[in-house]
Amino acid sequence: MKRRWLFGTALGLLAGIGITGVRPRIVHAPEVISTTKRLQLTLKDVLKSNHVNGILLIGSDDTPTVIQNSLVGANSQRVVSSHRYFPTASLQKLLTGLAIYTLVKEGKLSVNTTLATYYPQVAHAKEITIGWLMSHTSGLADTQTVAPRVLMSQSEQVKYSLAHYKSSGKETWNYSNIDYVLLAAIVSKVSGESYDQFVRDKILAPWGIKEIKPFSALKASQVSKSLLPTASWTSLRRAMSATFGAGNYLATPVGYWQLISHLMDDQAASTWLHKYADQKTVSYFGGIYFSGNSFHANGGYAGYSAIASGDFSTQQRMIFFTNNINLGTAKTIRTQLNRYYYSKLAQELD
Repeated sequence: MKRRWLFGTALGLLAGIGITGVRPRIVHAPEVISTTKRLQLTLKDVLKSNHVNGILLIGSDDTPTVIQNSLVGANSQRVVSSHRYFPTASLQKLLTGLAIYTLVKEGKLSVNTTLATYYPQVAHAKEITIGWLMSHTSGLADTQTVAPRVLMSQSEQVKYSLAHYKSSGKETWNYSNIDYVLLAAIVSKVSGESYDQFVRDKILAPWGIKEIKPFSALKASQVSKSLLPTASWTSLRRAMSATFGAGNYLATPVGYWQLISHLMDDQAASTWLHKYADQKTVSYFGGIYFSGNSFHANGGYAGYSAIASGDFSTQQRMIFFTNNINLGTAKTIRTQLNRYYYSKLAQELD
């Protein structure tokens, strides 16, 4: 009787641990999230928490990681996507700065060349140098930045800016489009071809960049539409046509990523820009701000904000485009993004 009881008890124990087919409870180990994934989720959360309709490109080489946050339907033209054109506004100033660098490198221009050499009619042109224009210390200021109609030709655009500026005659910092309008016009005069042709032949084509173009080469259907109802294609073109060489180009996020990547790869160009920026009170030259080994550039129109940045020591770079946040707010969001991206966490990428 005792043996039967022991045998039955043993069978019961075996059944409890699954020998008779009863499945044991499985305890799953917690998912291990890589440093890379953790960083991407953190940056995505910054976009979501700020209700950004836009895109973020990050990385340290020619191929970026894309982080997108959309507040609209996936098929909408209001989505900011990798290959849809976006108004870069003042981010174009880097292109103009690189065009001037190219002419200096070819021995056709100097940072000490005076504006009077090409535009003697500008007030105080004999004192203003190419370097002053490149660093926004010319004393020139815009009096109007939106044309009454869309100006399609280079000559119309330059003529408009030359009719809407003022000059203090002092070498003081003042961020203005007229500085880069004049630089772009000088590029054309020195090279003997249009600004667009020079930029295409000397910068974009050699670097294999196809997705950066003037507004006159694009249709509305190719451009990310702002979520602001007042920001129409016509009003955007009126603003762009008044900022020749300073904000009349559009780029896809990938296209601008290529431009930033080539700047970081071209040590001679980046060193030249950095050298002259460090000689000014505000460390700005050729379209970008410098701070130690890092740089950034900002640009915005009504309904559009575009920001680019990078670190020459780590080779990290970032592009941030949004079409529902004003530039002031976008800069605040950039500070949040920088806190995570240009940090020890990002440097520990798997």
